[in-house]
Amino acid sequence: MKRVRTQGAAGRASLPPAAYRRLMWLILDRAGWRCERCRAKVALQVDHAIPRSHGGPDAWWNLTALCGGALGCHAMKDRPYAEGRLRVVVLGEGRFKYEVCRGSKADPRLVDETYGGRPPTEEESVRLAEIMREVRRVRGLRVAETV
Repeated sequence: MKRVRTQGAAGRASLPPAAYRRLMWLILDRAGWRCERCRAKVALQVDHAIPRSHGGPDAWWNLTALCGGALGCHAMKDRPYAEGRLRVVVLGEGRFKYEVCRGSKADPRLVDETYGGRPPTEEESVRLAEIMREVRRVRGLRVAETV
């Protein structure tokens, strides 16, 4: 009898293989069978926006389709900041913001951002500005009121 893993990293429950496979197909279907950042159709992989090692669940809202390969978007998530590292920001309801940052880990500079392979809508821009103001307020940083 084959043993089925029911515990993921750090003891978190993970989906059984068949359920995770079905969820992967749903994520790829949601993405239109394209990379959600660059819209490529090659070597697609389903990836956790919040890694499982950091507490990210196997959930619809936390999984994104990224192209693979040595130069693909998935590989950009592990690149050094000096080369341009991809950060995936969860917006909720299966939507993501993709940021490419350069510089150092302590002081990364945003050089590119996309929203599911397209520029943000005006509504998304306003909502993200509100979120960032709240984050800065909570952190005690001064916030400029320019949007």
